[in-house]
Amino acid sequence: MADAKVLLNHPTGNMKVPHFDAKNRSHAFFKGLPVTFLYTSCFVENFTSFFSLNKQGDGSYQFTLPLGEGPIAWTILEDVGKMTAGILERPEMIGQTVGSASLHCSAAQLA
Repeated sequence: MADAKVLLNHPTGNMKVPHFDAKNRSHAFFKGLPVTFLYTSCFVENFTSFFSLNKQGDGSYQFTLPLGEGPIAWTILEDVGKMTAGILERPEMIGQTVGSASLHCSAAQLA
């Protein structure tokens, strides 16, 4: 969340990102309580919702993902429960912020 704090404290004061603003407020609200934050990567299930297909002149479809050819961290929605269970089974995770992903692959490999 450090990056979100940098954005919120942007010198111009006009950098608003509601998704991350809310996460930053929740961190502040829960500070000092025995909580663990689980941050997932992009959900595979949202792939076609956020990355639209564009019809090409030859009738085929193409999606454009401006992230290069390297691997991207993806989360499968069904795995979130398993990730959460793994955290709850480990008391040492209390007070931690945990990043998670189900797999790492390029968008082309995912498609």
